[in-house]
Amino acid sequence: MIKLNSIYITESGDKARLNFDYSIDGKLDTLWFEVDKEYKQYLCTERIDAFAIGVLPFALKNGHDIVSEIPITEELSYKLNENLIPLLVKYDEHISLIKVTAPMTDEILQNAGAVGTGVSGGTDSFNTIISTYQSPYKDMQLTHLCLFNVGSFGGNASFQKHIYDKCVERAMLIAKEYNLPLIISNSNLADMFPRNHAYTHDFSSIFAICCLQKLWKAYYYASSNTDINVFSILNSSVNDSDEYALLLYYCFNNKNLNIISEGMQKNKLEKVASIADSAVAQKYLHVCSDNAENCSHCSKCMKVILALDAIGKLEKFAKVFDIEYYKKHKFKFYWFLFEKHYRKAPMMEPIYRAMRAKIPFYESIFYKAVVWLKHFIYDESYPERKVYIKIRILGISIKIKRR
Repeated sequence: MIKLNSIYITESGDKARLNFDYSIDGKLDTLWFEVDKEYKQYLCTERIDAFAIGVLPFALKNGHDIVSEIPITEELSYKLNENLIPLLVKYDEHISLIKVTAPMTDEILQNAGAVGTGVSGGTDSFNTIISTYQSPYKDMQLTHLCLFNVGSFGGNASFQKHIYDKCVERAMLIAKEYNLPLIISNSNLADMFPRNHAYTHDFSSIFAICCLQKLWKAYYYASSNTDINVFSILNSSVNDSDEYALLLYYCFNNKNLNIISEGMQKNKLEKVASIADSAVAQKYLHVCSDNAENCSHCSKCMKVILALDAIGKLEKFAKVFDIEYYKKHKFKFYWFLFEKHYRKAPMMEPIYRAMRAKIPFYESIFYKAVVWLKHFIYDESYPERKVYIKIRILGISIKIKRR
C-alpha cells in the first residue's frame, strides 16, 4: 500500500518545493516537485490529484493501493477507479487491479487563467507552440512555456546533466523568441517511483501539471505518437502511453483542469511540414534523446531529416542538422526508411510514401529489394522451413535458399 500522509511547501533560496510525505508498506519517504519561488502560490496542497496520477504506473505494476486522508477531486477519483484502472488492467496481464481511496471533494479550485505547453524543442513541441501561439481562439492562446524534468533525463543515478543544461538553455532562447515566460521545474519522481519514461511520460508530465493546478486554465500536451488511428490500450505498461492518451486526458480532466492533446490529428510528416517554415524551429529544433545537439545519425534524427528532405525543406535546417553527412550517407538513410516500411512502423509510412515519390525509381526498387532480402534470409521471426525464391534481374535468375 502507498499511503500519502501530508502535502506541504518548503522554500530554499529562490526555489519553492511541493513535498508529498508518503509510505510504502510502512517505509517513509518524500516525493517533491520544485519550481521558482514566484510560482509558489500556484502549488497545490489542497488535494492529492498530482500524487495519485504520478505514482499510478508504479502502483499498478507493483499492486499497491493508493490511500490518503487528504482529499482528491471527486471526478478524478471516479474516473480513475471506475474507468482508467479497470480498463488498463483488463488488457494488460503485467499490472494489478488497485484502488485509489481518499475523501472526495467537488470544490472548484480557483486558477490564474494561464495556458501552457512544454518546450522540449522537438517537432511535436514546436508543432504545438506554433499551432497555439497567437491562436484565433483568443481564450486559448499560450501564456506560458514549461520544461518539466520529471524523468526524460533519467533519475539522479543516470542524470544527463550536460544534456539537461543544454535543453534549459535552448528552452530559454525559444521562450525569448516567443516572448513568453518559461517555467522550469525539477522533481525526484523518477527516483522515488521508477518507471520507463518512454512508456509513462503522460503520467509524469501530468503529475507536474497538476502540481501547479492552481495556475492552469488549460494545458496543451504535445501528442508524440502518429495520428489517432493507432489508439490502443493493449499491454499499456510496455507501450507508449501516447497510444491511449485520449483515454488518459478524458480521465484526468475535470472542472479544475483542461488538458488538451495537441497534434493528434497530424502524423509525423504533417508535423514536420507545419514547422518547416518557422525561423525559430530552424534555429533550435532538437530531436536527439541522448545528445545535447542533433547527431544527425540516430533514428530520431534520421526520421526528421528524411521528412524534411521529402518535403523539400531540409536546407532550411542546416544550422541544426549535418546535411552533408546525410548527402554522403543516403544509402544508410534509405536502408533505415525501407526497413521501417518493412516492419510496418506506422509513424514512418507517410515519410516512406513521400520519399518513394521523390527519389529515383531505380534507387527505390534497389534499396527496397536489398532490405527485404536481408530480412528474408536472416530474420528469425519467419517460421523455420525451407524457402526458395527466384529473383529475375536483367534476365538473370537468382535462387536463394533460406537456411
